Amino acid sequence: MASIASWADDYRSSHTETTNWHFVDIPIDVKGIDPKDVRYDAARDCPPETSSSGTCLIKAVATQLAILSVPADFNNPADVAKHAMALKFIVHLYGDMAQPLHCAEREGDGGGNGLQVFYSGPKQNSVETRTNFHKVWDSLIIGDVQWNWNAYVHDLEQKWLKGKDETKLASGSVIDWVNQCHLKAVEAYGLVSRDLTLGQQQLSQEKAIADEQLATAGVRLSKALNEAFSAYP
Repeated sequence: MASIASWADDYRSSHTETTNWHFVDIPIDVKGIDPKDVRYDAARDCPPETSSSGTCLIKAVATQLAILSVPADFNNPADVAKHAMALKFIVHLYGDMAQPLHCAEREGDGGGNGLQVFYSGPKQNSVETRTNFHKVWDSLIIGDVQWNWNAYVHDLEQKWLKGKDETKLASGSVIDWVNQCHLKAVEAYGLVSRDLTLGQQQLSQEKAIADEQLATAGVRLSKALNEAFSAYP
């Protein structure tokens, strides 16, 4: 599964009609509303089907799950390929749904892509690296602390998930989960200091959010795939 998890990013580079599938830019700076009270608004946050860059994460997940939920015709290579693609998208999009900066934006910054910060993680040996805030959440937080996939999964299972009620974690809808993800984004933006520096203190708080999001996403992905494949003989 890990080997196909980033496939959708590669596919997007030559299929720009899937660009918007990877995120839903729910603003955290809606006038008159506390950032923690902002919720997904389809008319505001999800482009129409006619958009050349695609709709949004929520609609993309629904479309791909609908494909998976109808058993493939294994005598039809095109249908098998279509289902295989849907599976790869679902694995990827459930990960995107857990990444806070894929569920929010502030002042039109494209989920932190337009926000330049100074990041200082263990691999930088306290030397600040100028990068964008989205990249911090896409890769630097995990890569700086735990580069081994298997070891990280083991840690999540034995530390964060151990003893948790997985049925409760998997409850709710995709929209519920995106709104939860948006709340984590509000926390993430709140960790950025006025001088735009993210140091060791912020890293530990960011890692705690990332652990929760990824562990929960794994539980939800498992449930989604079990339900989608329940119709198969």
